[in-house]
Amino acid sequence: MNKKNLSKPPSLRKSSKTELTPEQIMNLKTELYQLAQSNIIPLPNEPDFATCDDTLTRFLVARNYVVEDAFKQLKTAVEWRREYQPLTIQCKWCHETPGFHSVRQVGFDREGRPLMYACFAQCQTLKNNPDDVVCHMVYLIEHAKRSIQTSVNTLVFIIDCTGLTVACCNPKIGKKFVQTFADCYPETLYKFILINHGTFFHGIWKAIKVFIDPNTVKKVKLIRKEKIQRTFNEMFTPDTITWLLDEMKLNKINITENQLKFWESPHSYELHDPRGTHEYIQRCIEPLKLFIEQQRQQQQQQHQRQQPQQQSNQKSFILTYDNLGLKTHMPHTNIMDCLNKTLKQVKIQSFYNGKYIKPNKDELQAYGVDINDNLSEISGGSEE
Repeated sequence: MNKKNLSKPPSLRKSSKTELTPEQIMNLKTELYQLAQSNIIPLPNEPDFATCDDTLTRFLVARNYVVEDAFKQLKTAVEWRREYQPLTIQCKWCHETPGFHSVRQVGFDREGRPLMYACFAQCQTLKNNPDDVVCHMVYLIEHAKRSIQTSVNTLVFIIDCTGLTVACCNPKIGKKFVQTFADCYPETLYKFILINHGTFFHGIWKAIKVFIDPNTVKKVKLIRKEKIQRTFNEMFTPDTITWLLDEMKLNKINITENQLKFWESPHSYELHDPRGTHEYIQRCIEPLKLFIEQQRQQQQQQHQRQQPQQQSNQKSFILTYDNLGLKTHMPHTNIMDCLNKTLKQVKIQSFYNGKYIKPNKDELQAYGVDINDNLSEISGGSEE
């Protein structure tokens, strides 16, 4: 038995989840609760964040039920939230360049977990940096949590690697995102699925997964083409599966303007809607559309009763955190821009020509890939 562990109080010793009884877990939660309540200043807009059951559970699980470690991580996460203000964050990159990030919530899995989808072929940039990626992902995660209507508290990501370039695999981006996600949103990921990945990505994955917690690595799945349908059948409803397969097909070759402008509704109801599944649109987009139409109608009626001088100073109603509050889900930034009629008019272009571009030796070495590796194989049990 480890003498070092014997010198610590029972709650501070490392123990696996299977070794603990419900009573022991409850005692650990109580201890972490008391530490948080006594030592952490509550956040103004979410005073119960550090002491609610969901937070206590996630941070304890992430730190293998070691209260000392869980408290340290929780305190750091609270201070990050105090400074970063994730509840009211906006992705300025997407505001300035529509389609800068293609990652967006498009639906839910069978258990009600928010489903995120991205395709590199839809992005309006060939290069990202750690700051823009973290900002956009924080916006998505915070709003995804607001869309949950079941008891789940985890998310599903599907990343379509069609159009992926080596520049998109900058390890600095991956490291910063993984660090923020692991430190501030522990135990939030259910599955991170990559599809249509080239063999070179296997080497990229091998290089960057050393930064990732082993438990998180197990949640990342690189799915081969022949197993996509089976994986989708296990996780999603038929309607969601149809949407995903159609979206992937439309983004594969000769991508259209309708797909590049994934924030807009299609011109015909018969066409595929890249904004998301029917369920997601009806639950999360249409209510916002109805609300803004009602508010603008009321505004117009008031406008007609005002004096000319008052009319000229009145701005059109737009959806903001101030009038929606901090519990209403907002979709992708550019979908919000469309609803508000504030979308910046820029030239939309496709950077993907439907051809696979194999990275050269220098590019692979720059991103930490050993060119002597067998890139057709993936180690670590992450391939299916």
